[in-house]
Amino acid sequence: MDVMRQWDGPTADEIQLAFNHWDDIELLFKGRTIRSGGHGFVGIGRKKLLNILQSRCENLGVKLVFETEVESDTEYPDADLIIASDGIFSKIRTQYQEAFKPNIIVRPNRYIWLGTRKLYDAFTFDFQKTEHGWFQAHIYKFDENTTTFIVECPEQVWLAHGLDGADQQQSIAFCEKLFAGTLQGEKLMTNARHLRGSAWLAFQQVKCEQWSLFNGQTAYPQPAHQPREPAPARRRLSSKDFERWFGDRAACQCRRPLPPSAAHVHAATCAQSPLKNRVVVSPMAQYSAVDGVVGDFHLVHLGGRALGGAAMVVAEMTCPSADARITPAARACGTMRSSRPGRASWLTCTQTSDARIGIQIGHAGPQGSTNAPWDDAGPISRCRTAAGRCWLPRPSPICRTGKCRAPMDRADMDRVKADFVAATRRAAEAGFDWLELHCAHGYLLSGSVRRSPTAAPMSSAAHWRDRLRYPLEVFTECAPPGRPSDP
Repeated sequence: MDVMRQWDGPTADEIQLAFNHWDDIELLFKGRTIRSGGHGFVGIGRKKLLNILQSRCENLGVKLVFETEVESDTEYPDADLIIASDGIFSKIRTQYQEAFKPNIIVRPNRYIWLGTRKLYDAFTFDFQKTEHGWFQAHIYKFDENTTTFIVECPEQVWLAHGLDGADQQQSIAFCEKLFAGTLQGEKLMTNARHLRGSAWLAFQQVKCEQWSLFNGQTAYPQPAHQPREPAPARRRLSSKDFERWFGDRAACQCRRPLPPSAAHVHAATCAQSPLKNRVVVSPMAQYSAVDGVVGDFHLVHLGGRALGGAAMVVAEMTCPSADARITPAARACGTMRSSRPGRASWLTCTQTSDARIGIQIGHAGPQGSTNAPWDDAGPISRCRTAAGRCWLPRPSPICRTGKCRAPMDRADMDRVKADFVAATRRAAEAGFDWLELHCAHGYLLSGSVRRSPTAAPMSSAAHWRDRLRYPLEVFTECAPPGRPSDP
């Protein structure tokens, strides 16, 4: 809306006022109702949107013409610009397919687009299983009187129920019976009376190599938005395999082994911090602390997600000391409960929700910066931490201060290890359920593993086992006695 407001403020304002807002997602599955909040959605009916645009055109003196079938752009030879928005079966795109080079992908599922007068206060997904397989409904309110109700199923399930031969009224009756529990007596309706035969459609994805052309005698210009290069084949295969896995799960009766990631989370429920589900909010670097201290932003950020239905919320990487921070705006240990917002966010997570709360502790090492990523447009000075100390070897090509310290010696390593242990103790005293030691992204501990002198003396050792000594030493010292640990 911000981009639209730059060019047409009145229209953007009117559309924004017409939006329907909701924050929650509700999932109905096998007799259970699972609700999570804090997502944030907006919706608007297409007729309402068109009426706003039509009114704006009339105010600006634009001539509107309706109920006119346009076969080709050649019907408007004097037009400077023609925008064709004629849908999935576009006549213009077909006429100029040599220029647009469309690639239309037909998805395997079938769906029917319906509506109801029953109003829902959340984006609702209702899953219902029949003798032939699964159906799911996507339900969301789009104006003050009406809710969208889309029913979807795999094609083999659609065929097994004979819906390929059902007319619109028969399909509506089928869906009303199947989703009677959520409709609670309300009827379904359709605005697709113009369609002949079945109202069930297949999802189609349209991609064009270019989206514009010049209708004169010169060559086609480049489109306003350049087409993206295709993703690597392995990524496409991975996505297809993922979809196939879910499709197989929906159609089969057997119970297959869980994927490794899901099995890992399931196993974690056997520890001293049981998780109510498999949803974990991962740590997200926000760089919004002041001198290492969390503020009101963190209260909203962590507290809102703790109340949103996740089993566990993990706070962003928290550094064991001031000179261990990634940027001056990163969090430092000891601040989670030392400020009013810190205490409030901790209490929100632990006392007003059943979510577990975790903390990630890490040392930036050579990745420490003197400024947050958005503080200036120039290159980031990565050689000096907020406290003015540097974790790079001397000399370094990226050091601009001339104050780069030598590689860590044993005294430095002992001091940093003691900082990690103290940070772990403070996290345990604060009541965190889960402790994660950050050993990635080229930070201090992962830098020790690389064959490089940037972080610790043993990081230049020939064998990886020797380079793992210091990270494992820190991990062993930090592992809370009597609590399960997973190196």
